[in-house]
Amino acid sequence: MASASGRRFAVAFSYAGEDRPQVAPLAEALAARLGRDRVLYDRFHEAEFTRIGLNVYLPRLYRAESELIVVVLSPDYPRKQWCGLEFRWIRELFFSAASERIMLLSLGQPGDLSELGILSGDSYLEISQRPAADVVERICERLALQGVMVPRELPPQPGGQQGVEVQRPPSRWRRWFSGRHRRRNLALLGAAGGLSLALALPLAWRLSSGWLAQAQLAAGDRAFGDFDKAFEPSEQDRHLQRAEAAWRQAAQLAPNTPEPQARLGFLHDLRGELPQAKATYERARDLEPSTTTAARGYRIGLAAVLAQLPGRQHQALEAFQADPNHPRAAVELAMLRWGDPAALPEASDAVNKSELERSLSESGAPAPGWSFPVDGGRNLLMLHSPRQQRCLLAAVRATTLNLLGQQLPSPLAAEVCQGESEKIKSLLCDRLRQAATTPRAPRTARWLACPASAPASSPPPQPGSTG
Repeated sequence: MASASGRRFAVAFSYAGEDRPQVAPLAEALAARLGRDRVLYDRFHEAEFTRIGLNVYLPRLYRAESELIVVVLSPDYPRKQWCGLEFRWIRELFFSAASERIMLLSLGQPGDLSELGILSGDSYLEISQRPAADVVERICERLALQGVMVPRELPPQPGGQQGVEVQRPPSRWRRWFSGRHRRRNLALLGAAGGLSLALALPLAWRLSSGWLAQAQLAAGDRAFGDFDKAFEPSEQDRHLQRAEAAWRQAAQLAPNTPEPQARLGFLHDLRGELPQAKATYERARDLEPSTTTAARGYRIGLAAVLAQLPGRQHQALEAFQADPNHPRAAVELAMLRWGDPAALPEASDAVNKSELERSLSESGAPAPGWSFPVDGGRNLLMLHSPRQQRCLLAAVRATTLNLLGQQLPSPLAAEVCQGESEKIKSLLCDRLRQAATTPRAPRTARWLACPASAPASSPPPQPGSTG
């Protein structure tokens, strides 16, 4: 019943506690068809939710781990503290392609919802007078649109009622298996069955291997998500090994599918295994039609690997320039040019395009996100959400203009960078140290309040990879 995206929950309910009597029957009915572990409803996960920092842990489950977020609106919803916390993260999906993962229900007239960002043109389903079974069917229809398989509910059997067997004349097949030519007919049927089986087995294997490959790909993505959340090195190693094993299995089951190859390319790059990363990204690129969004991501991942290989900087720049309207490519182009004062105008042009911000507003975060090695490759900075990526784009744009001599406020104080400033600053300062030959680089580093103890120079730029 899990979809190819690998998200943990099929349905996540967000509702006010006063509305529990109306929501509980919906959650129970969905749990009967999907399983409790696939429904995000607080009573189903009480042990997991009894934790310190639930206000940080819970919103991520809505934003990143739920196929369909069902918001049950009511006059009580905007007043509740936990509803506001959940909806703060749900609202981030409103203006992106991920908005299709939101389904609005209403118990009566919920009143003015503009403070939540819900406007008059947004549609919700009024359910106060609808039977629970009908509401559940509407939710299942939306799940089907999300690509989630939902088993049909079996009708109840009449208790104790016995059916009456009706005698019918022997069918044509029954007559074919009897009579004087029974032995010959059975032999013919056996030969036909053997031929059909010989033709069907390769087709069945192809279908089943494709499904198994998708399951392994999703398992690897979940393991990588666990790696990203872990703090202990031993835990990180264990989750990364799980991810690698699952992605390799997916690549073996579907050798002509690009997604496992791209995941393995990302993993090799993460470990600094650059020749292997280059080979697997090239295979992913060659297997994907060149005009798709996925192909652009594979090309940019390959370009980020080339930028780290000796003598391949020019080739990496050409690869990034092939997709100038991709936000990741634009950011990489600008930062690679910081070390050449003559190329700073081109760096500014690369990140000053309206298409870049529109692209980040219209699409969700690419999985598994943008990653950049910092501190000479000893640490890894990962940016998963469009908000983080918009912050980086704005910060690179402002830093480039400062290198050109324009006096601007610090980009890290902007609203889009709230909560992200330190991690973004670590990347900017790292790249400025690598651009020490540019006359204004030290002054720009002070403008960003980079650590004074940072070394004056570093190896050549080493941009990260895109999964």
